[in-house]
Amino acid sequence: MLPLANGVKIFNDCLMTSTSFFLDVQIVAPTRELAMQISGECDKLIQRMDVRSMPLIGGANPARQIEKMKKNKPHIVVGTPGRLAELYESRKLKLSSVRMTVVDEVDQCLSQGFIDTLGSLMKRVSNSNQLIFASATADRVSVRNFALKWMKEPMLVRVEAERRMPKKVSHHYCVVPKRKRIETLRKIAFSQEEQVGSVIAFVDSQSNVDTAAEALSRMGADSVVSLRGDADKRERASVMQGFRNGKAKLLIATEIAARGLDLPEVSIVVNLDLPTDSDHYIHRAGRCGRAGAEGTVVSLTTKENAFVVSKLEKEMGVDIIHSTVYGGKIIRAEELPGEVRKRRELCELTWNEA
Repeated sequence: MLPLANGVKIFNDCLMTSTSFFLDVQIVAPTRELAMQISGECDKLIQRMDVRSMPLIGGANPARQIEKMKKNKPHIVVGTPGRLAELYESRKLKLSSVRMTVVDEVDQCLSQGFIDTLGSLMKRVSNSNQLIFASATADRVSVRNFALKWMKEPMLVRVEAERRMPKKVSHHYCVVPKRKRIETLRKIAFSQEEQVGSVIAFVDSQSNVDTAAEALSRMGADSVVSLRGDADKRERASVMQGFRNGKAKLLIATEIAARGLDLPEVSIVVNLDLPTDSDHYIHRAGRCGRAGAEGTVVSLTTKENAFVVSKLEKEMGVDIIHSTVYGGKIIRAEELPGEVRKRRELCELTWNEA
């Protein structure tokens, strides 16, 4: 969401009255990548203001962060929950002067086990502190309960644009046996006749990230990177840079990359594992078709799970076309030559019986 980009007026009102070197705003994000991106957007907004900001993320050297804080005296910090709490507990970060706290993707923070950590941060700010919880799924029970606990008379503001699908994105699903998913992904990513931009493949667990990356490597696909949740800061930065500059054509990741990361020139999103609901689908699909560009979303599913696609169609009000990969193209399933269709159906029966 990048809350600063959507809340410039509130942000300015808070900081324009700042006359001290005390911390005014803390922004919390669930991942290092998202925190760094928000920090970058923040720097753009304060270019012409006498205001300083600083990222405080896990994986970076805490001693250097503390030294930099002492030197720069930031008015804004953007950080991950664990590192912010760590610096506070060690008395290196004072939150008593904070007038605004923004928690971006609060649902992800809660689902990743940061509920107690966030609670400790909420306790340390003054009663006059303004709290903003940003989430694409703010109506979830966990988010509502957390807001009711820490906010006085909370107000829910819905931004409908968050749920809008990019207009020029086409949606497809392919019925593929599990053991053929990686091969199908390879064909989608590297066999398209007119491939433009890059491809992101989403999976539902870190182990599936590793499995897919290793399988593609064995198939000879060397232009592949994966975004690991346990990678250190330098490795993460290298992965993202390689994907952004085009050295890597395919990025395999969990939902961590779906939340707010700015990844331009992505032309195809592949759901190697189906998203759990329409909100997750929309976030994933939002990685392509940006700024009016064309994009394609392809969801791979087994026959048994094809009903999930129908459910997503109804929830989102979009047509997800039954398709297949043939001749270097993604085509409608009914356009597949009859002989090829029969051969594939026979193979699928064999795979299912194995």
